[in-house]
Amino acid sequence: MKSPPRDPAVAAGSKSGKSDPRRRCFSRMWRRSGRCSFPPKCVPTAALAFLSYKSDIAYRDSRYAIMEDAMKQHSGMRPQDILVLLKIIALADIPWRITDIANALNISQSEISESLNRNRIAGFVDDSKRQVHKAALLEFLLHGLKYVFPEQPGPIVKGMPTAHSAPPLSSKIVATADPFVWPDPEGTLRGQSIQPLYNTVPDAARSDPKLYELLALVDAIRVGRARERRLAESELGKRLALT
Repeated sequence: MKSPPRDPAVAAGSKSGKSDPRRRCFSRMWRRSGRCSFPPKCVPTAALAFLSYKSDIAYRDSRYAIMEDAMKQHSGMRPQDILVLLKIIALADIPWRITDIANALNISQSEISESLNRNRIAGFVDDSKRQVHKAALLEFLLHGLKYVFPEQPGPIVKGMPTAHSAPPLSSKIVATADPFVWPDPEGTLRGQSIQPLYNTVPDAARSDPKLYELLALVDAIRVGRARERRLAESELGKRLALT
């Protein structure tokens, strides 16, 4: 009666007078666990099946890791993303580095990098993360911003003028009520509080007049009435060179 076929690696080991180390290792491990149901000559085959099973698990886990990483890359727009885009527009053709944006906005370099990545995925910057897609950004500012980052005027505080109370709309609209201001200890005007898109906005706007105007126009869209929003839309279009 013929003996059952043997694993080639085991057979090669037998011819050389040495036992296959894989067979010896897995045989000890499985027998000590009390779960071994394979005869010794089948241990290498069982080991291959076990390794294949582990490989499938590793592949599945890697797919989950990729999906989780993609979700981390873009978990939704954040207010500082708009601030970063407006700063790049304010710089116009001036060359910049991430460190320049970080210092100007008082935001960490890692946050600026993550913000640029979210903006790239959203389609607001190109693949180089240097050029802003102004038409896409303007569309979002006009039709999506007030729903994604809503704001309502708050109590009277001392602060820095914004919305129609700040340039460029302050010269076009005669205010009949309390002005709108960002709460700011260095501010000189009292008015209804408007929370800025990001807590470093007042300092960033103070050091960059162009950025200040863009942020004020954005706030006019967030909290302004119909006439103020129309004027803000026109002024934003001019500054983004779309009209």
